[in-house]
This record gives sequence, C-alpha cells and structure tokens, in this order.
Amino acid sequence: MSWTEAQVKQIVEMALSRLETEQRYLLEHDASERAMVFHLGGYIQQQITRETDIVVDFDYNREGEKKDPKTAYLQNGELKNVVPDIIIHKRGPAGPNILALEVKRTKNASYEELLEIKEIEHDRQKLVGYLKDHNYGFAAHVFIISKEKRLKDQNNYMVKWVQKP
Repeated sequence: MSWTEAQVKQIVEMALSRLETEQRYLLEHDASERAMVFHLGGYIQQQITRETDIVVDFDYNREGEKKDPKTAYLQNGELKNVVPDIIIHKRGPAGPNILALEVKRTKNASYEELLEIKEIEHDRQKLVGYLKDHNYGFAAHVFIISKEKRLKDQNNYMVKWVQKP
C-alpha cells in the first residue's frame, strides 16, 4: 500500500481528536508527555489495517539487520543517535518508513514562541534527519498545549509538518 499525505494527516488528526476527547482528564491535569504519547500511538495503531505488516512503535531506536542505533545528521553536520517518539513503519531494513512524530508538552501557544526553544529546534532537525537519512515519507511535530496557555477556542494540540529537504 502506498501512503498519501492526505491519509497520513487524517490518521494523525483523528488520533489527536480522540486524545482530546477520550483523555480529557490527562489534558486538563497536564499529565506527562509519555502518557500522551502512549495514548496517541494507540489511537494511531487502531486506524492501521491489521492485514499489513505496518506497525506503530514508540521510542524505536534501531535500524537495519545489525540492529544499529538509529542516527541522523543534524544541520551542523553532526551525526547523532535519535529516537523518534512515535513511528509508523514496517520493521526491518526494507521498510517502508511512513511517519515519524516528535511529541512535546508545551506551555507556549504559538509556534513562533516554540521555535525559540533550543530543544524544539533540535527535534525539528531530527525530523528532517528522519526524512532525509531514513527515507520516512512524512514527519511532524505534535505540540500538546498546557491548559493555562491555550487560547480561547484553540485545540489542545498543534501539528507542524516538516517538509522533505
């Protein structure tokens, strides 16, 4: 099966919508990022057809037959070990690698504010590395916004898709 941008974005949006609806307690009480990643990944997995070898993995840090640590080149040329929060892929060297997500809890309600945080820029560079070095079809930052910083009528989340270099 070939994965389109529209399909992947719909899967992520539907999973985030379920997270917002079904995990309201966690969102309202600013539960940890790991709690959010667990539920978000589960909602993504439920949308993937069971007949395929495609799976959702959390903190997946291996690649290839030798099970080497997953690495990516950052913008400064530095090679770093990387561990995406959530990935959709077929395990093994042949792939396909469909989606890499980095998830962050944040107290900032705007993307412009987020880009000023060093850790966020580092994650963005990792996402570019997944696209470039690991041939992921898609990559995105998912920001789960703290209750006290959410703007009126704003979702509990914001998704920023990273373009292939």
